[in-house]
Amino acid sequence: MAKHSKNPPTLYDNLMASGMNAHLLSKGLVDDVVGPLKRAHLYVLDEEASAFLGDMLKQITPLVLGQHEFARAPYPETWVEFDFPAYMKALDGRDPDADGDTRVGFYVNSRNSMFNVSETKTSKPVMLPIWFELHRPISFEEELAMANHFGLSRLTYRQMLLGTSGLDEDWWRSDAATAFCRGHTMRASDALMGMSARALLPMLQGSAGSLKQCIALLLLLTRPGQAVLKLHEQDRRHGIIRGRTKVLAPHHKVTIHLRRDMAMHKVIEALHSTGRHNRWHDVRGHWCQTRNPKYAGCEHDWQPVDKDHYECIRVGCKAKRWWKADHHRGDPSLGKVDKTYEVSRRRGTVEERRRKASLFQGKWETTAAPGVRIVLSANKRGNCMYCVYVRPLSTKYGVSGPNPLHCRTLGEADEIVAKLVRDAHAVAAAYALGVV
Repeated sequence: MAKHSKNPPTLYDNLMASGMNAHLLSKGLVDDVVGPLKRAHLYVLDEEASAFLGDMLKQITPLVLGQHEFARAPYPETWVEFDFPAYMKALDGRDPDADGDTRVGFYVNSRNSMFNVSETKTSKPVMLPIWFELHRPISFEEELAMANHFGLSRLTYRQMLLGTSGLDEDWWRSDAATAFCRGHTMRASDALMGMSARALLPMLQGSAGSLKQCIALLLLLTRPGQAVLKLHEQDRRHGIIRGRTKVLAPHHKVTIHLRRDMAMHKVIEALHSTGRHNRWHDVRGHWCQTRNPKYAGCEHDWQPVDKDHYECIRVGCKAKRWWKADHHRGDPSLGKVDKTYEVSRRRGTVEERRRKASLFQGKWETTAAPGVRIVLSANKRGNCMYCVYVRPLSTKYGVSGPNPLHCRTLGEADEIVAKLVRDAHAVAAAYALGVV
């Protein structure tokens, strides 16, 4: 029985170990890709998540493509790859070919250029010499010229771009199809410019559906996000690539943490939502804090980096805290909100809050002078709401009087207590000075 590696290399690891297929890519393109690719954030879908991607494009392809304008990479340099056999099995029930792709990956750089990489069981990873400039529209004439270059009709050219799974004939002739296909620009390496249409066609077929897959992946990562997905950080580790021990790149392993039907409901809900739009308004300065669930159980020990930034210094915690200054937020075209803040009531000092809490339990007391206590109680019966007692009664400090003193309001009771306390302290001070 064949042994499986405990730490199998990803498609990204295999690509970086084998190098680029420079014979199909111009030197300038290789130089532009290799350096930034080493800094990319990596997302690797497991088998279940890859199958869910196939389910998405089987059931709701028109909805996914209709949201293509919101498909943005989570980082300026982003790599995402998935299990192609699991994806195809969920998409149309086909078992993988013996010499078919095993993993497919997309690299989206800071200029929104999307490159397609794939590998089979018997071949090294290959970066296709055809790529897309996402969110860079083209005109009808440019689309027609590209279709003519490959010797295809405009409709067939579109079908080669997207694949035909999950899309009916009405969609292909709709305005949504036109908006999508002209919303992104296809590019080809200089090495392909002199090739005939017959030679170019297999390469176009090799990239068929890649634009649709990439758009779906970016939407899945950013729209429902962690409502559907769970990211497991895989640290740098050692693995075997072509018989040699290599250091494998750290990455985010992407899994689905809901049942398929629940996850699909969340995705549909997120794609239908266009987000909440508020009017232009002021936002007061406030403290922000890292909300990563990994650090939720930490009792943070904040240490200042500067006056506006703090870091937790506890072992294993990388949480941060920072001050976000006053700023504006919202859409000015919807109107403007002028906020006015009015203090309706004072919260009170610590002593006042303690007294209020004690009164809620029935009684509060304070020391007016040595040996003299003034008690304020909440009366549950009778015509008065509060009663003031002096205990023990003492004429020495001038706090004797009707016992208890009845009050209808707490304010009235406060005035009596304050007067009694002042009188008691004044008399006590006089006795201490020998005046009395």
